[in-house]
Parts: sequence; C-alpha cells; structure tokens
Amino acid sequence: MLLNVNQVDRFETETLNLLADVGLGVKNEEIAGLLQKQGCKYGANGRLRIPREVAMEVIGSQKLRTKKGKQEMITEDRVTDDSRPVLTDAFNPGPTRYFDFERGQSVELTPEIADNMLRLAEATPEIGGVHCWWPNTTEPEIESIVNLVRSLKLTRKVMGLDAIHPKQVKYLVEIGEIVTGESRSLRYLGGSQCMTPPLILGDRAAEEILERRDCGVPSYFVATMTMVGISSPITLPGAVVAGAAEILGGMVAAHTVCPEAEITGGAFVVCANLIGDKMTMTTPEMAWINAAIRELFQRRWGGHVITGTQYSPCTGLPGLQATYENYFMASAVNQLEGRPPMYAGKGLLANGSVGCPEQLILDIEARSAFRNLHKPVVLNKDSLALNVLREVISDEGRTFMDHEHTLQHWGERWIPRLFHWDQPSMSGSKRMGDEQHILSQAHQIWQENLSRYKAPDWPEETIRSLDDVEQRARRELLGTSR
Repeated sequence: MLLNVNQVDRFETETLNLLADVGLGVKNEEIAGLLQKQGCKYGANGRLRIPREVAMEVIGSQKLRTKKGKQEMITEDRVTDDSRPVLTDAFNPGPTRYFDFERGQSVELTPEIADNMLRLAEATPEIGGVHCWWPNTTEPEIESIVNLVRSLKLTRKVMGLDAIHPKQVKYLVEIGEIVTGESRSLRYLGGSQCMTPPLILGDRAAEEILERRDCGVPSYFVATMTMVGISSPITLPGAVVAGAAEILGGMVAAHTVCPEAEITGGAFVVCANLIGDKMTMTTPEMAWINAAIRELFQRRWGGHVITGTQYSPCTGLPGLQATYENYFMASAVNQLEGRPPMYAGKGLLANGSVGCPEQLILDIEARSAFRNLHKPVVLNKDSLALNVLREVISDEGRTFMDHEHTLQHWGERWIPRLFHWDQPSMSGSKRMGDEQHILSQAHQIWQENLSRYKAPDWPEETIRSLDDVEQRARRELLGTSR
C-alpha cells in the first residue's frame, strides 16, 4: 500500500474537516436547496458547509455498492477473451487539433481530417473503440449530437462523448437506444461532472447532474482536475486533501439529487509550471497524488475512484518523448497502486488537445508488447516439446533453428513492426532505428490501413432515426432545422 494507517487517518480527517469548515461552492439553486434540506448550512464565505454525517451517508452508499459488486464477482464466470482489441479508446477524450506529419506541426482540425481519423479507426483491427474528434464547425448547443451522428455513419467503433450542454443528454441517450435497442442506454453518453477547483460545483456540472436525473440515467462521474500550485497547494499532502475533497463534495451533491445513482470519482490532478501557462501529468508527484486519492477512497470511503495519470503526454510532438511519457504515466501510477505495468498511449499529444495518427501507430505497437507480456501460456505435449528436446540434444551440433517444430511455432511470437529487435542500421539512407524513420514507417502504416476502409452497413431505418434525432435537437436547442 502507498499510505500507512496514520496517513490515511490524517487525510480522512482533514478532508472531512475541509468540507465541514470551509464548504462546497454550489452554483445551482436547486442543488443548494436540496443540500440545505440534508443539513448543510451556508457559512460566512458563501459556501455550503457539509457536516460529517451528510458526507458519511454517501460514503455508506458507496460501501454498499462495493460490497454488492464483490458478491457479483464471486458468482461471475469469468472467461479470458484474447480476441479483444489492443486499444479500446483511441484518441479519447477527443482532440480539437491535428498533427500534420508532413508539415511537422499541429494544425486546425477540419471535418475532413476528423472523418479520416474515424475511418482509420474503423479500418484498424487493433482498435476496438474511438472517440469523436471536435472540429468545432457547428453550434456548441448541438455539437455533441451532430458530431456523434456524423461519426456513427463512418464507424461502429464510436465511444460515448460529453454532453457539452446538459440539454444534449436526452438526445445522446436516444441515439444509444436507436443503435443498441436498449432503453435508457448509456452507450454514447460519456463525460464527467467535473468539479471546478478549488472546491466548486459549477453551473454546467450541476445542470448535467439534474438533467441526467430527469432523463432517468442517474450515472455520475465526479472528477477533480485541480492544478497543483495554482488551484491547490503545491505540496503533495495538501493537493491530496484538495482533490479528495472535490471528489467527495461532488459525490455528496450527486447523491443528494439522486440517492439511487451510481457515482464514480476520478483523480486527474495536473501540475503547473512556475509561470502557470503549461500543465503536465508526467511527473512522479502527480502519479503519487492521484494514487493517494484513490487509495484513500478505497480504504475508507467505498472506493469507486479511478486515476487519470495516463490521460495524455504533454509534449506536442510524436515520437520518443511522447512514448516515454505514455509509458511513465501509466506505469508509475500502476506501480504505486500495486497493479501490473501497462502502456497508456492513445494517439494523443499536448495534454489531449492534439490527435496524431503516427503516434497512434506507435502506441498500438507499445500496447501490443504489453498485451503479449500477459498472454496466457498453453501447457501441453506440443508446447513442452519434450521429444524435440531429446532429438536435438542427442544430435550433437544441431540447433533448434532448423527443426520443423520451430518453424511451425515461429509465428506465435510477437514480432514488432516499428521497434526492431536487431541492431539498428547506422549506414545508408534508412537508418532503421532512427526516430524519424520509425515515424515515417508509422505514417505509411496508418495510410495503408486507411486505404482499406469500408463504411459500416447500417440499416436505412437506423440512419433515418439518427437524422431525425439531429433535426429535433436543432429545432429544440437552436430553433431551426438547419
């Protein structure tokens, strides 16, 4: 474990004290009124103070949910699925710019580029899910709806996305119902009710909490994205208390609105530079803070908090720096949390704002290596190869290289396409281990993948229903059909 008992005790005490003494800033009258009915009172600073007993109510609910989940896991028949994709969330949570490899810089995102990246995901078998890109070419009131409908026409692999405006929630749910046939589907309703640091439930997050309740989809993701040194203390313990209080305070608000809701928290703490104009998650301190917040919730408050250290590299260029950051971010927090090592890359750069297909191909290769690290080993007569051992050992001077058993099983090994095993060539024009050559190969691979794209074969009724949702959203949210 990362924290000792005394540290957990202190973090628990100080977080609850912060909510009780300083309180939560609530920018919504309805939620503020509901919290007051639960026993919260305004302090002189204009914040709602959350008594310990109010916080403990949601904590008790989270503990019951954890207990129920453990019981379900005991009775569940788990089967390892080796056919699952290498990357289930490419480009998540959705870039707003594109890295143009030939120009060597990020450029404004156009609908044509965004469409091609979705086609790339559809044509790449290693990708199981892809996030919509955000070209920002339509009104923000309907952007998520238009973006999702457009993306679904290009690929079946589209993931859920944020309701940028809370009124979009019901339309994203309806799109999920059309595609899945399931009532109140959450298939395409992603996003979070992210807190506004320091310790504020802002207008948008509060409105979405209410909108989800009214739409009958009480599923909440309360995240902290506090910036250490700007909106939280620069010290590790201070940042843990600030981040934990934001998550717990948001959970209290969501639980008060909808007691039966499923609530998950997220620790996405970032670090600012001294000037305050850049941020990064790629530091040992950020991994520690996020892991400590998660552990506090696990050991005292029912769990249900994920860490977001693997969000995106901060570098704006594909290649070695981005690959290092992707590896360090995920492996650092997993080591602190006692989980197996992994690789986090999703094809993103610049803290998630830039999408890069060359980096995506690098990330798929690195993820594939880790995937094979945990590949189950089949133990049988053929894999033990005892007869082969006896045969080759008995024939002095012979090796296994020319044995038919080796040739038959050679294809079972993981063979990299980009990161070569052999010593990179140091002569000639290609220089196999050179970073630029590797990126050039990645560029070629994704373009070859894209050339094999085939559009999804949706039923005509599905397409008509999706178009109808978009038209109704335009009329309600914009007052126009186009």
